[in-house]
Amino acid sequence: MLDVGEGISFELLPGKEKELLGPAESWQRLVVRDRGRKVKDLPESFYMSYTRIEASPATYWMIEEYTGGAHCCSRYHFFSKGIGKKPLRYLGSTEGSEGDTPYFDDPFIFQRGQIYFEDVDRRFAYFHTSYANSELFFPCFYHLTPSRLAVVCRQFKARYLKEAAEIDKSIEEEVASRDDRPRAILSAKHEDFSDILAQRIVKRTILYLYAREDTKAWQTLERDVRKYYKTTAGLKRIKKEIADTLRETPY
Repeated sequence: MLDVGEGISFELLPGKEKELLGPAESWQRLVVRDRGRKVKDLPESFYMSYTRIEASPATYWMIEEYTGGAHCCSRYHFFSKGIGKKPLRYLGSTEGSEGDTPYFDDPFIFQRGQIYFEDVDRRFAYFHTSYANSELFFPCFYHLTPSRLAVVCRQFKARYLKEAAEIDKSIEEEVASRDDRPRAILSAKHEDFSDILAQRIVKRTILYLYAREDTKAWQTLERDVRKYYKTTAGLKRIKKEIADTLRETPY
């Protein structure tokens, strides 16, 4: 039993499941209690660390969960407790990310009296490329309040536009070094990107979509596919898949 302050405790117990990643003794259950009362029984997984933040009018606890797998995933659970005798509240968890990317140097952002948490959206990590070759990781922002955890990426529009501008430069550099012009944005089997330029064009498109610059996103995608590839084969598919993937969870 670990006392983490203000009457809150974490109880780490052995997991019950048998055929899971790692040795059985390392699979864990984590019970969160408020003055002995169970608040949340977190799913069986690997629990790595916790962070406590005092920010009036509440104190927050973040618990890091490693869900297993060679490439994935870190997930973060948040709790809050208001001043006085208010009970501990479970706010929810992030979608699951890759915590080793450059985005994760300092995840908490404090501005204008508000607390934000920066995570990594990895939903496109296998989008027409292997994980090892993927550049399709994007910052994702959550707003912490005493009563909820909410995705608020649109509040960080400037960040996405800045990254889109950086990708624009890399696109120009890649075009300048090219020796040939591939037939299409996807390979002959219509599965993988035909080259790194294709992936970067798609990355810029998604960054514009995060910034809610939808018209610019689709126009620049279509423009560059027509400009840098012999045909537009695969373009319609790419557009649909991007839109479908973004609809799966908030962004």
